[in-house]
Amino acid sequence: MHSTKAAKTHCDTVGELARGWQSWSQEHVDYQRRNPFSTSKPITGRTERGDPTYGKPPEGSKTEQRGKDAHTHIGKEVEELCLVLRHIGERGQMDM
Repeated sequence: MHSTKAAKTHCDTVGELARGWQSWSQEHVDYQRRNPFSTSKPITGRTERGDPTYGKPPEGSKTEQRGKDAHTHIGKEVEELCLVLRHIGERGQMDM
């Protein structure tokens, strides 16, 4: 037979797993409510144009990080383009 302490520890672990699963499940449901591509209709309201979060991805999301990475990459590309134009460009009358 199992000891009472071992059985209690096992139940605590199962309880923790169940709570963790419920937490993840609720977070997923909340995310899907905000997801415009979800098959279910959104329950929460949309952000309005005056809202500071309008048109922006959720903070800390992968989409936000991808946007920041893209912004950095494009900035470097523009700097390189300006450098190339300075080296091969010809000065006109207005630039003198």
